[in-house]
Amino acid sequence: DYRLNPNAVTLAEVLRARGFSTSAVTGSFVLDSMFGLDQGFEIYDDTLRSRKPNETFFAERPAQAVTDAALRHLKEMKPGRFFLWVHYFDPHHPYVAPSPFAEQYPRSPYDAEIAYVDAEIGRLLSGMKSMGIRQRTLVVLVADHGEGLGDHGEESHGVFPYDEEMRVPFILSFPPYLPAGRRVKGVVRTVDIMPTILETLGIDPEGTTTPAQGERLWSLMADDKSAASLPGYPAYAEAMTPLLLYGWSPLFVLRDEKYKYIEAPRPELYDMTADPREKNNLASARADLAAGYRARLEALRQQVTRAGTAAEAIAPDPETEAKLRSLGYVGGGSTGAPPAGSAGLADPKDMIEALGRINRVYVAFGAGQFE
Repeated sequence: DYRLNPNAVTLAEVLRARGFSTSAVTGSFVLDSMFGLDQGFEIYDDTLRSRKPNETFFAERPAQAVTDAALRHLKEMKPGRFFLWVHYFDPHHPYVAPSPFAEQYPRSPYDAEIAYVDAEIGRLLSGMKSMGIRQRTLVVLVADHGEGLGDHGEESHGVFPYDEEMRVPFILSFPPYLPAGRRVKGVVRTVDIMPTILETLGIDPEGTTTPAQGERLWSLMADDKSAASLPGYPAYAEAMTPLLLYGWSPLFVLRDEKYKYIEAPRPELYDMTADPREKNNLASARADLAAGYRARLEALRQQVTRAGTAAEAIAPDPETEAKLRSLGYVGGGSTGAPPAGSAGLADPKDMIEALGRINRVYVAFGAGQFE
C-alpha cells in the first residue's frame, strides 16, 4: 500500500554522495524497487523468479542465488569504498529449505531455513575474505522481525508485537575497531543502525541533508567492558497489519530495559525481567505504571511522527497492479494514511481463532488444496 517518500534520505544516498559504490541484492518482492527503497543505489538487483499461479506467498529467490549475486557484484565493483546491502528472505512461510538442511531439522523447517541462510552468510563472508576485503569491511547483520510460531497464537508475524516477533539479532563486526564477542544488554533499535554506521565511518549523522534518526551506539560498544551494561534507549514499535489487512485495531508499543507497554483496546504491560515470555499482563494491577508508560508512548509517537518522512500511498495503474498481484501482493485496500483512532475496532487478541483460519486458507491455497 505504501512506498518510501522521495524526500526521505537513505543511507545509500548519504554514502554515494561521499564516493561510495552502492549496490543492493534483494531476496523478495517486499523490497521491489517500486517501493522506493532503491534510492541512492547505483545497482539495485531485485531480480525474482516467476511465481506459479496459485502461490499465495511473495515471490522470492533462494539464499544461494542471493549470495551468488552479491559475490558477483563485489567482484564487479570499482576499487574503493563500497556499500552493499544483501537481503535474505528464506525464513518466511513457506519453510522449504534445501538439502542437507531439511534433513538436519526434520521437525523444524523454520530452523532448517535459518541454518540454510546462516550457511549462505558464511559463504558470503568467506568470499569477501578470499577477495582480501573482509578484514577492512564493517559488517552489520540485522533482521526485520521474528516468527510467532504459536507462542501467542500467531504462527507467522505482523499482527502481534511480542518479543518472539519484535526482538531481532543486531550484530556488528569490524576488526580490529570493535571488540569481538561483546554482548550489549541494553535495548537498542533498528532506527539506530544508520547513525551508528555513519559514525563508525567517520561521518557526522547530524551533518547529512536530513539528520539521521536514532542514536549512535558507539558508547555501548566501547573498549570499556562496563559500557556493555549501560542502559539502552526506549524502543518504539507498531503493528499496522491488523488494521491494514483485517480491519482490527493497530497496536503501538513502548519497550525499555524493564517493561513493555502495548497500547490496544485492552492495554498490556509486561515486566520483561521477571516475565520475558509476556504471559502475565500487569496493566490492570499496575494501572498507575501503565498510565505512565502510555504517556511516554504518546510522546515518543509524536516525536517519531515529527522527525520522520511520511510514506506515500501507492495508487497503482492497471499494469502496476497486475505486476503486484503476479509477485504475490494482495492489498488491504488502503487508500492513504490509516485512521488516527482505533475506537470500536476489534482487539487482535480476540481474533486469534480467525487469524488461524485465515493463515490456514493461505497455506492450503498455496499448496493447491482448494477443497
